[in-house]
Amino acid sequence: MVAEKGRCNIGTDQAVPRGTATAKTKTARTPSRAAGLRGTCWQAWEAHQTRKDTQVQFEQAQRRADREVEQARKDARDSVDIQTKLADRSAEQAKRSADAATVSNKIAVDAMRQGQRPWIGPDIKMPVVTGPLIIDERGMISTNYQMTAVNYGSYGANNINFWAQLYVAQDITTIWDRAKYACSMATQNPTMGRIMFPGQERLMTNSWPAVAMDVIRNTRATPPQKEFQVYLLTCIAYRDQFSTPHHTGTIFRSVRPNAGETIMFDLSPKQAIPVEWREWHSFLD
Repeated sequence: MVAEKGRCNIGTDQAVPRGTATAKTKTARTPSRAAGLRGTCWQAWEAHQTRKDTQVQFEQAQRRADREVEQARKDARDSVDIQTKLADRSAEQAKRSADAATVSNKIAVDAMRQGQRPWIGPDIKMPVVTGPLIIDERGMISTNYQMTAVNYGSYGANNINFWAQLYVAQDITTIWDRAKYACSMATQNPTMGRIMFPGQERLMTNSWPAVAMDVIRNTRATPPQKEFQVYLLTCIAYRDQFSTPHHTGTIFRSVRPNAGETIMFDLSPKQAIPVEWREWHSFLD
């Protein structure tokens, strides 16, 4: 232990500073001098030990503080993670609640509109009246038709239009899709059409031509077919008080008057074929 620029030998009778002669070469120090030196060295050792203990305690305290800071950071991160997860759960629950409310509201609105809308359909007593099926000298196929419609709903209807098309076919698999097309054409112009109050009947005042839109051949038939059938696609298109378009479509097949037998014919020009119409398929939206 260093004290007073020398080395102290604590616990011996003497303490000999570095750089001085030994007792053999020089006069030994007096007992009081040796005792004072030992006291000084002891104090120096205690001071050094105190500094060492203080340094150890400081390092321990620093390590504890570092651990506490790290734990606090970890706790803060964990707390943020928990709060984030809770916020995400709350947001997800809020979204599910909002979605459920949206669906419920849509169901309620749809139910209200279904209950408070017109329902226009053909008069079951006389849904459609036509003249004969005409094939003119150019091979054009047409018939004149009239329709009677009834408002079966409890609210008035706007923009009522009648629409009809003829399809001459051997292959009838595409007739349903073509009927949807006929109805889409009937609501293209929302500024045209008539109105109809609840329970009111509406007869088309003039007969109107329904022209053959297509001749649908059965290309898979062997041998090739020569005869055709004819279908009348009708549509009543209208809008409710919310301006939502609706359609009532009917597909009629041609039969011989007073017989019910399906009419089969070739495409020879200059023909006038008496015809009645039987409902084959219907749809509404």
